[in-house]
Amino acid sequence: MTQEFRVLQQIHASVTPALPGRILAAVLISVFVGASSSPAAGPWTLFSATPVLLIAAVYLGFSLRAQGMRKNEYAPMRADDRTASELGGTVEEPRSPNKKLRTLASFAVPGLYALMWIGQLINSATVGWVYAAAVTVIVLVCFWRAFVLEGAHPADYVPLPQVFTTEPDWTPTDDTDAVASTLYAAQAVPGGRQVRRDVLTDLAAPLIQNGSVDAALRSLTARHLAVVLRERKDATTVVEWVTLTGEGRDALVHGSVSAAA
Repeated sequence: MTQEFRVLQQIHASVTPALPGRILAAVLISVFVGASSSPAAGPWTLFSATPVLLIAAVYLGFSLRAQGMRKNEYAPMRADDRTASELGGTVEEPRSPNKKLRTLASFAVPGLYALMWIGQLINSATVGWVYAAAVTVIVLVCFWRAFVLEGAHPADYVPLPQVFTTEPDWTPTDDTDAVASTLYAAQAVPGGRQVRRDVLTDLAAPLIQNGSVDAALRSLTARHLAVVLRERKDATTVVEWVTLTGEGRDALVHGSVSAAA
């Protein structure tokens, strides 16, 4: 394994929730919901869950921005039948992170509250504890699949080891390949994230040969393999966000992203 590939793995690890953390989250949520459904719990547990969930949602949003990233909701102009439903089209992408988020908000959270309320309505202590145990197992199975087995990969995202499995001695062909690989490792792809331009420059620095991130981005955007989005913060401040397009993601996977390709 080359040092360059280790850099890509480090970038990917830095933006992917660690497996122990995902396991811990699945277990803690399951235990909390099960305990809140048991005879030992009271209605106050339902109200205590609300601020916890809100704080967690706010924390996740701010922590992503603090890393110099944001959710990728860029939707180029195209026909509805070629655009994902999460971006306003009609094509369903059930494995998309945004799709999962909407499903979680629409069904999972109200469902968890319903399960806890039902537990409070059971008069028999024995039945109540059996019900709480069943709820714990069901919630654990659901969240284990969502947090642990599926993780947080965007749709059509091929894991890094599979992309470079035929190139154990991989090094970037040129700066264009280096920048595209950096974006891919950071999951800056459709349905994933966008990377702030200055953060991208820092991440790609160990892979750049000629110190020309700007030239590499010009090459990628000229061939519609990447896009640079401008966010105006105020009258004098503009922040640029970068992501691979679907074509760029596929070109990277198939090894045809270098400027000479």
